[in-house]
Amino acid sequence: MSSASLTNGGAERVVVGAAIVRHEQVLLLRRSADDFMGGLWELPSGRVEEGEDINEALKREVLEETGLPVLVIGPELTQFGYRSRSGRQTIQRTFVVLCGDGRPMLSEHDAYGWFGTAELSSAACSDESRRIASEALRRTANDLSR
Repeated sequence: MSSASLTNGGAERVVVGAAIVRHEQVLLLRRSADDFMGGLWELPSGRVEEGEDINEALKREVLEETGLPVLVIGPELTQFGYRSRSGRQTIQRTFVVLCGDGRPMLSEHDAYGWFGTAELSSAACSDESRRIASEALRRTANDLSR
């Protein structure tokens, strides 16, 4: 599916997000203290470039932000809209993602952590990130129990 075929509800920008799940934990990245919303934990995410395939954008953003290769793009968890710090109306589409083993190598954040269900409840992240990460863990646990 290309970015041009997205139903973006009039949004000026499309962003992809990755709920990377490994061993019943989800990867969150911490924004640098001097960054917009500094100190908050978030899912890896980034803009879909003009004409870029959404799956390729997701693979590129995960690799850029974590250094981890994407092995599987799972189901889409959610779409939600927000206004970016530049004032653009944005839609984020977030997917469950499985990556290769290895330690994340950060380029834009100052820390990473693997969070299980219990740790998510006290993580310094947005309610939306917490909800999406929890849903990713729930879905992958259900898929693995089948």
